[in-house]
Amino acid sequence: MSGYEVYALYAAVAVSAVSAVASGKQQADIAEINAKQAENQALSIQQQAQLETENHRRRVRQTLSAQRAAIGASGVALEGSPLLALEETASEGEFDALTIRYSSRVGEAQARSRAAAERMQASGFRTNGYLSAASTLLYGGYKAGKDFGLPGGGVSSPSGPAGGYASLGPEYGV
Repeated sequence: MSGYEVYALYAAVAVSAVSAVASGKQQADIAEINAKQAENQALSIQQQAQLETENHRRRVRQTLSAQRAAIGASGVALEGSPLLALEETASEGEFDALTIRYSSRVGEAQARSRAAAERMQASGFRTNGYLSAASTLLYGGYKAGKDFGLPGGGVSSPSGPAGGYASLGPEYGV
């Protein structure tokens, strides 16, 4: 085998290793973008819920004002049943506001959970890219040694000269 074939193999192995790292990085970058979008969604849900809660409470205050005005215009004292009606309106209004807030917190938590999962996936993609590159480089070295008879290439059998370990060649005394 010629030296050019060895260099071609090394070049192919190097390109494959670089490609594995680049692919892992690209997938990780996409996952990071998805995580950022999920974080932005959580923030949007929070802001929207705050606005909805404030608007709902404002509408309840307007309803209470209208009820008070109607009670006052009718000449009925603000006690007994009219007072209970006002208290019921206020209580139900606050319950609805708290329900809006709770629902938003559930949506926020889900979005933040998706963001965390995307970030973990990004980390896995990066790690996988590096491990794939390392595997490619190791296999390329093995293949070069096996196919071209280079030192350190191939693996000898347990009955071989290295007793089951990789053959390092004569320059290492094995």
